Amino acid sequence: HEPPPEAIVWYQRGTSAIREGAYFQATKALERALSLDGAFAMAHARRADAYAEMGLTERAREDLLQAMALLPDRSTLSAIESTHVDAVAATLARDFRTAIEKYAVIADTVPDADKAAAQVDLGRAYERNEDLDRAIAAYAKATQLDPQGAAAFLRSGILHGRRQQLSEASAAFSKAEEIYRAMSSQEGLAEVHYQKGALFARLRRLPEAKAELERSLAISRASSSEYQAIRTSLQLSNVYYAEGDSSEAKAIAADAVTAAQRLNSRSLATNGLIDLGYTLLARGEF
Repeated sequence: HEPPPEAIVWYQRGTSAIREGAYFQATKALERALSLDGAFAMAHARRADAYAEMGLTERAREDLLQAMALLPDRSTLSAIESTHVDAVAATLARDFRTAIEKYAVIADTVPDADKAAAQVDLGRAYERNEDLDRAIAAYAKATQLDPQGAAAFLRSGILHGRRQQLSEASAAFSKAEEIYRAMSSQEGLAEVHYQKGALFARLRRLPEAKAELERSLAISRASSSEYQAIRTSLQLSNVYYAEGDSSEAKAIAADAVTAAQRLNSRSLATNGLIDLGYTLLARGEF
């Protein structure tokens, strides 16, 4: 099966968006590719990859199953494409060690132009396995290979933040924001502000957290990225709760839960219900 040229164009746009960490944008491009050719197996596989990154596990599994059904004979794929399908499957099965092995093979064998993106994929696999040292090393290598790769800087900032290495986190976030701004990537900018807000919330720097999260929410809504807007709303609800404004926390969390159920994101809906439960307890609404 050979997809038509128009579908390949949208597929390439989708894979480029994944490399940039713009997963919502990637799903939209790959959706367009599949509307042009529903039998485009690798478009299903790559959309499963993007959905997995967004936490939309059910959608990811559906796409992966469709890709597998369309690929009874893997010899029609290149070795790298076949390994990538295996890596996505291992990730969705939560077999992170196998996913790391597969992404490591890809990182060693892809052309030089794709090595930076492959290191980001490898870093994400290490992250899922809670191997933060190797994840940070993979992102550092990605930034060396491609100094304009925003996703690697963003992920580095997140991990440095988890380790309370605030100067390193700030530098990485600033670089990611600079690159996303130059690219006019609204999704990327929203994610930078979200991650900075989440870090400030953990540090109990609540006014700064609220400012960053409100910026992220505004950008997400303007770009119609519903998943990103829900995540940000839930984090913002926690900030209002920490500030003692349980009324606003309750309203934001309730709206986010409704939106998550509409999106059919079980993980977001569950997190939202837990947040809402704590807020209601604090208000005495047993």
